Amino acid sequence: MSENRCLSTACYLKSEASTISTTSENPPTNYVGKTIYNSGMEISWDILKLNIKIINNNCVNEVKKMENGGKNSCENFIKVVLSTGEEMDVSRAIFGHNSFYIQRLLSRNSPEKLVIKSTAFDPIALKKVFCYMSYGILEFTLHEVGEIVRVAGSFEMYTVMNDIETSLLSFESFPSNVLGRILTIASHEDYLITIKTKKIILKLVNSNLYKFLQSSEFLLLSPSAVVRLLSYDDLNVIDEVEVFRMAMYYLIYGKNQLYGDSILNCVRFQNMNSIEMKAIYDISEAYNDFYIKKILGYYIEEYLLYQKNGIKKGEVRNMNILCRRSKGNGNISIVMKILEKKSLEDVKSHIS
Repeated sequence: MSENRCLSTACYLKSEASTISTTSENPPTNYVGKTIYNSGMEISWDILKLNIKIINNNCVNEVKKMENGGKNSCENFIKVVLSTGEEMDVSRAIFGHNSFYIQRLLSRNSPEKLVIKSTAFDPIALKKVFCYMSYGILEFTLHEVGEIVRVAGSFEMYTVMNDIETSLLSFESFPSNVLGRILTIASHEDYLITIKTKKIILKLVNSNLYKFLQSSEFLLLSPSAVVRLLSYDDLNVIDEVEVFRMAMYYLIYGKNQLYGDSILNCVRFQNMNSIEMKAIYDISEAYNDFYIKKILGYYIEEYLLYQKNGIKKGEVRNMNILCRRSKGNGNISIVMKILEKKSLEDVKSHIS
């Protein structure tokens, strides 16, 4: 154990002489920009405002084709009821063209005007999606994109979903606040982000993990985002002790003890050797959070019994048996030891 009660074993000797600043992050060089795709879609972004604007001329062209061959009679519209009680008439052709769900409803060939009660959705998000279908323009911030994606996903709007997900990955640079926000969005089950995009976002965060942990954004992640990140098979860690360090820092310094069981399950205890098991025990003792120690006891009970009585049953405590992770270079231990020291000092000063 080192003087600050954080682990210092042979596998971390390289990090002992290293220093690093965890107070700031270099600002992005490009705050605004635009990406133009071969399909004709333009995506403008503003990192400072966390704002994205999509302009898709293909939507406009498709609408013109449908309008030229359509009629404006009542039966050619679908009534959509919003949570505010407001009613909107949306073109059957446009809605059906963009939504597989609406296509199924229209296939019943009902002569009556279709009424869709959309009271479970944010009304502004609904209007923005309808605007995009009709005019090919969609503008939103990262704080509201979740509700927009939920609308598109629930109505099975594959193309709209694809355009929005593409926009989330269009930033020229990815500062930590952007990474944290899009990871939280991707990890929210109600937002129905596709597996393809989730994997790309995880890869982005993982490639910037060292920088990301130095920022405050890691502590601002949703619990589901932390579970997704710490469960990533290709996580840039040298061993599971580094995963445990991240988990403990989020749980205790971030005051997220409530989610201890789900997050500790991300640590692949069955892949640890006795030295690493001793390491996580020492880290747990250093933090000395009684609730987390109780939860951790379930996962390392076999180790504790072996240390006390020499009994070893070999039972695996994790939900799943997963691959070993050793792609890191030890940098995560460097930054986590500094964060642990700060965390423990804050706890000590609070107690005194």
